[in-house]
Amino acid sequence: MIKYPMRLEPYPREMIWGSNRLKTKFGKEAPFEKLGESWELTVRPEAQSVIGNGVYAGKKLSDILECGYDFPLLIKFINSGDRLSVQVHPDDNITDKDGTPLGKTEMWYIIEAEDDAHIIYGLNSGVTKEVFTHLVRQGHFDEALRRVHVKAGECYFIPAGQVHAIGKGIVLCEIQQNSDTTYRLYDYGRIDKNCLPRTLHIDEGLGVARAFSDDEIEAIRYSDGYKEGCLANCDKFEVSLQIAPSILKTDNSFSAVIFIEGRGEIVHDGDIYAFKEGDTFYIPEDMTVEIKGSCKYLCAKAK
Repeated sequence: MIKYPMRLEPYPREMIWGSNRLKTKFGKEAPFEKLGESWELTVRPEAQSVIGNGVYAGKKLSDILECGYDFPLLIKFINSGDRLSVQVHPDDNITDKDGTPLGKTEMWYIIEAEDDAHIIYGLNSGVTKEVFTHLVRQGHFDEALRRVHVKAGECYFIPAGQVHAIGKGIVLCEIQQNSDTTYRLYDYGRIDKNCLPRTLHIDEGLGVARAFSDDEIEAIRYSDGYKEGCLANCDKFEVSLQIAPSILKTDNSFSAVIFIEGRGEIVHDGDIYAFKEGDTFYIPEDMTVEIKGSCKYLCAKAK
C-alpha cells in the first residue's frame, strides 16, 4: 500500500431528527434535507468510506486496507435538528448470529450547541436498574433520566450500557466502536416515513442498561491510563484534542484526524494536502506528518 494522508468522502444519512446544519456549517452534501449524520470514517457493509485524494482516489478504504468489515472504529458528525431517541448500546458480550461482538462504547465532542441544549446522560443519582426497569415497564421513566446542559468544547464518554440521548440543537463528533447496534427505549411517539411508530427495543435495552456513577465512567474512560490533553484513553480507542501547528506521528496503528475548526495543510514528504473544517483524514501507520494552519482537530486511534 502506498502511504499518504487520505481524505475521506463522507457517507450522508437521512434521519427523522436531522436538519441542514451539517450542510451549512461543514458543506456536507446530501440529496435530502434532514441530514442527521455524516459518517466520516466507516467500513461497514451498508456504508463505505471512499478515498477522495491521491493515487487511491475513488477507491473504498476497505479495499486499500484489505480488512473486510473487521475495522475497529466508526466516526460521525451528528446534528440534532430535533431530539434523538432515548437509547442504550450493548457491550461486547452481546454478539450477532455469527458471533461478532456488537459492543458500542462511544464518546461525544460537542462542536456547537444552542443556549438551552442538553443531553440525557445516564440515570439520576439513586435510580437503580431495578427502579429504572419498573419505570420503563410502566411507561413513566422520564423522571429517572439525568439531563445535562452542554456547550461547545465539552466531551462526554458513554460506555456500553449507559442510557443516553442527544437533545435538540447540537452538532457533535461521535467516535465509537464499529457497531450500529442501538436499543431504542423511547422515541417521543414519533412515526416514520411509512406513518408507523418507530421500533422500540424495550427487552433488549433493559437487558444491557445499567446505572453508572461518574467515578465508574471516568475509570472506564481512562482505563488505559490518564494522559494530559487526552479526551479518552480506554481499551477501545484513544482520542485527543490538538491545535495546529503540530506534528503527528503514527506508530503501529492508524490515526483518524477530524478537523473541527479552521483550515490549513497536512505536509508529508514534501507533499501538501489542503484541508478545511469538517474534513476527515486517514493517516496510515508508521507515518509522521506536519499539520499547519490555524485549526483544531480530534485525533483518534484504535486499540
